[in-house]
Amino acid sequence: MIKKSAIFAGLLNFSCGSREGSSKTEDVLFRQAVGAMCTGPVALGRAGTLVDKIVTTYPAVRDGIGRCCARCTGAEVEVNGNVITCSGSNAAPDFAKAILNAVNQ
Repeated sequence: MIKKSAIFAGLLNFSCGSREGSSKTEDVLFRQAVGAMCTGPVALGRAGTLVDKIVTTYPAVRDGIGRCCARCTGAEVEVNGNVITCSGSNAAPDFAKAILNAVNQ
């Protein structure tokens, strides 16, 4: 299990879309299912996890995340490969279902 502090500390060191000089934290983010809700996808974008991914995020940060992903749709939940994103707490039930589906595959 990865400590949350290790992930968050590692996220601060990555630029959008860059996988050069990948670290152990970044490698884990690229292999496992990853979920983020509300403004959380911004952190994933900064880690380079959203390159070529179709995602969603909280409307207020939608414009800022566009440079870190293929497309930000504005949908309530998006599942794209190993990345599951949610626009906010109003879509939490659907987000939870998507996470359970990913874990059970």
